[in-house]
Amino acid sequence: MAREGEHLLDSHLLVGPTGLRYRDEGPYDRDDRGALWARWGGRPTGRVRLADAHGLRQRRALRQLLCQGCKRPADRTGDGTLWLIEDDPGSWDDWPEQLLTMHPPTCMPCAAIADRACPHLSDTGSVLLYVKDSEPAGIRGHLYTPTVGGPPTRTYTPFVDYRDPRLPFALAVHQVVALSGCTIVRRTPPRVPAHAERTP
Repeated sequence: MAREGEHLLDSHLLVGPTGLRYRDEGPYDRDDRGALWARWGGRPTGRVRLADAHGLRQRRALRQLLCQGCKRPADRTGDGTLWLIEDDPGSWDDWPEQLLTMHPPTCMPCAAIADRACPHLSDTGSVLLYVKDSEPAGIRGHLYTPTVGGPPTRTYTPFVDYRDPRLPFALAVHQVVALSGCTIVRRTPPRVPAHAERTP
């Protein structure tokens, strides 16, 4: 998670006819699939922003299967690595197979904390599951479109596939992975807001 003292940087970004690049681009600005990544500034101080994942730490957690809460290795069994995701019972027949998510895996203690504290899970309910494989599928970030005689336009996009021809014009903020080999452990329904009236 990002902290209050951290922020995204947009300096030194150049938009050309073939895509994006940094004026001072280095070997760590792109991932192994060619996506250009947003840079972060500031220091990891202050309160944790639960709704805002730090892009570099998020990628590391997904790559090394670290718990997004405590940063230690996520729980693993013969069924795979433990994940906590939003519930979506109205999805496709074999959901959550091939579900796209930007959330890293978890451990049991941190999953219990997230189930109580995460505002997204409060609205949707949650699913705890083991996952055999999590394959990088694309990125979440901003798409830049060059314009004639003016600055490029920028639009936020929740997903750009690594095979998408628009990838050279995307600035990645978060990694997106596809989950497969899923075994559901339990489902937790949405929480009733504390201020809501309860019927007897």
